[in-house]
Amino acid sequence: MPMSFAAVALASVAMLGRWEAQTQPQPADWQRVPVQLDALSPPQRLGVRAELLRQNIPVIPQVVVVSDWGSYLRAIAHWSPAGRFPVLFDAGTAESRHDIARFVRAFEPARVVRWNAPDAVDLPRPREARQAVIDKTIRSAWDLDTIDNAPDLLELWAASPAFAPGIIAADAADPAWPAAVALAAGRAQPIVWVQTKGNPNGAFDPDEVELLASAIELGAQSTGMPWRALGDRVDALTICLNCPVKIRHGGDEFLATTDRLGRLADGTRWAWASQIFGTQEDAAYQAMCALFLMPKRALAFDGYPDEGAWRTYGMHGAVDSLRRFGLDVLAPAAAGGRGLVDWRMLGATPLACDLIMVNTKGMRNWFDLSPGRAYSGDVPLLDRPAIIAFIHSFSAIQPGLPATIAGRWFQRGAYAYSGAVHEPYLQAFVPPAILAERLTHAFPWAAAVRHDDGPVWKVAVFGDPLITLGPPAQRMDAPFSLPGAHDVEQRAQEHLASGRSADALWELIIAGADARAAELARAWWKDDPTRITTQVADAALLPAFHQGDALLLMRLFMRLRDAEAIEPWHLDVLWHGARFGAGALAQHDAETLLTVLRQQLRPEQLGADAVEAAEMMQRIGSVHDPVAFLRSVRTDRPQDQRLIDAAVRGMTGRR
Repeated sequence: MPMSFAAVALASVAMLGRWEAQTQPQPADWQRVPVQLDALSPPQRLGVRAELLRQNIPVIPQVVVVSDWGSYLRAIAHWSPAGRFPVLFDAGTAESRHDIARFVRAFEPARVVRWNAPDAVDLPRPREARQAVIDKTIRSAWDLDTIDNAPDLLELWAASPAFAPGIIAADAADPAWPAAVALAAGRAQPIVWVQTKGNPNGAFDPDEVELLASAIELGAQSTGMPWRALGDRVDALTICLNCPVKIRHGGDEFLATTDRLGRLADGTRWAWASQIFGTQEDAAYQAMCALFLMPKRALAFDGYPDEGAWRTYGMHGAVDSLRRFGLDVLAPAAAGGRGLVDWRMLGATPLACDLIMVNTKGMRNWFDLSPGRAYSGDVPLLDRPAIIAFIHSFSAIQPGLPATIAGRWFQRGAYAYSGAVHEPYLQAFVPPAILAERLTHAFPWAAAVRHDDGPVWKVAVFGDPLITLGPPAQRMDAPFSLPGAHDVEQRAQEHLASGRSADALWELIIAGADARAAELARAWWKDDPTRITTQVADAALLPAFHQGDALLLMRLFMRLRDAEAIEPWHLDVLWHGARFGAGALAQHDAETLLTVLRQQLRPEQLGADAVEAAEMMQRIGSVHDPVAFLRSVRTDRPQDQRLIDAAVRGMTGRR
């Protein structure tokens, strides 16, 4: 590498030197760039430009939670080149609230507040009107609404190499628009407004994706900035669209949309592209994670055998690079851990890693380890948001479906992902050692995970393409408040005083106080079980898992079951919690837990769950016959029946 990230970081941090002794940082001098950009390779140049901006806008250590999109835009409008803060959206769902909690645990704010903007207005439905509101928000985030005769945004952003590292392709009527406005304001990037077909789980016809590529290129041209080659002004393309992630190719194969977009018609790459999709709250979450979080702890999991050609894609070199960079790295293979048991142990409690690299092989919903086979339901629950690099075929073929591996990672709280939409062959992936070297030497995410010397191929990239590894952004010590904001922990106490138990738990969870939420639920069960309503059980289930309390988890799940209020993610929490928790329970409680498990086999991996439940019955010495249970399971899927039959043979000693 021509220049280490450490050198880049030291140079760019020099711009911050005059702020260190000040409580209130002053605006950066954007004309002054302490790095010779032309001396860097194009991907490093792009990464350094992104870092210059990130490190020179101080962060206000406050998380603002909103519940209407007018307030979301007004909150971003309160950003400034002198400071900004994360804004997360509470959609009233358990999923959105647990995502906020993951963010809070990673960000470690001084305060979490809820805010309803007093001047918020309903977001207009027509595209053009919505675009105008978004554009106004971005101008406000750069203080242009307070300046007489203010320049155009592009005119301002043309003033420094730190600005406009890429463009954003978005549709104001697409659910991914909240990511577009946040990343435009946060990364100083213009939005190119486009329209295309929806459904990330579908597929583009070749002519459809060519129309989208042409529209994006026209938008790039309209900025007036150089864009047609890597190393010029526009080198990143953020696709904030719920469009298909794959393109039909030949008979029954697919190419990755993110590997076609950002290339000219002749295949020459002009930008490194990545896609953000999902609900509006998903999009906001992924953008805020990219802007405000920095990985601290990595997982490097070797699912490949330590032999032959597999070693080229082993994790040992990546582990060394990441540790030299300063990350804490969890590497199970160093102690011989490459198998299913080792993988499942990672999920015994929520996984507290925010950069996760895995090599394995399999299909869209299962992956083979050495030894053993895992399924999408075996993807660990995440303690904090994470970046995932998954070397595996087909994992991202339908990333909006939780039954797929990529879909499960996104459901767990991933905010960036690299994986294949078809069978790409192993050489299509960047070896982990090289990927880690790139990430620790200023390569941005979308450039680090790609080979650039081949045709359009099958590895897709998701999340903000400009995610980089580097030192934390400077935090402001000066107090900051939004008019009318309410402290979340104070609201929790108010809800407790008024008897609104479920609301109180959710406020504690959003504040990152899972231990307190689990403690309250445990006390309520002991003192007054009627207080554990369906709503309380829904809120307290994941905190119980966080605390490793299998008995409380089982009781909460049974309350949800009895109310017929079980959601798919509840099943995952149950299985992960029971896997290592059953052995710590009294025999009666362990039997009850296993009875619940036998009744809650997950449809997408019914055979694997049945076998695991039978094995757990054997381990605890259950009074029930595991073989009889397996023979009672009914399935019309041959793959499930094969697993069950093999387990029966193993338990009975028959071939």
